[in-house]
Amino acid sequence: MKENFKFHKIKMTIEIFEKWINVLTKPKEVFAEEKAYASLGKAIKIIFVAGVIAGIFGIIANYILLSLMGTLLSLPSSYTHSFPYGDFFGTPLSLPEYLALSFVAGVIYAPIIFLIFSGINYLFAKLFKGEGNFTTQTYLIALFYAPCIVITSALGIIPFFGGLLALFVLIYELYLLTLALKETHQYSTGKAILTWLIPLIILMVIMFVIAIMWFISMVPFMNPNI
Repeated sequence: MKENFKFHKIKMTIEIFEKWINVLTKPKEVFAEEKAYASLGKAIKIIFVAGVIAGIFGIIANYILLSLMGTLLSLPSSYTHSFPYGDFFGTPLSLPEYLALSFVAGVIYAPIIFLIFSGINYLFAKLFKGEGNFTTQTYLIALFYAPCIVITSALGIIPFFGGLLALFVLIYELYLLTLALKETHQYSTGKAILTWLIPLIILMVIMFVIAIMWFISMVPFMNPNI
């Protein structure tokens, strides 16, 4: 019984990775095929698995980055491991504690942030008369979003060039998002692009306004002699 359960889990894991590869290499075919099997529960599971894997890569990337900083600043390893990297309800966190807490928080928040992201896209899709439902859209987006966040987090391990390579992943991710929205809502490519582009522009404007307000609030504290 236990062996059958383990075999089933291994089989499911292999199927998930195969699906990730297929959706990245032949997205149109996968979206059209998987549309009939859309499930919100499966979408959340896919994102959860990706969140765990991405979290592991994130721990490695942060450890490498902080170790490099310690080396460049000629700091002893004991210092970089014990230095407080943040606090948890007023309690200073060491490097291992900070990495562990970041991992747990990332795994928990990944499905929540993803559902909010899909919800925003769904609202704008409906403004453009999209015909699809939230479950189908969320599932199709999860199929490519999961491997993309894993790849992006893995690239974070590569110092300096990882961020540049992640930019290309983001561009391809937007292309896949366009295809998923188009397949879900059965509307034009232009409407699919506007579905994610408009909220992106709104977010950028909000962030710009916040940055300007922060800068203005800091002006009185700036040294006029600088």
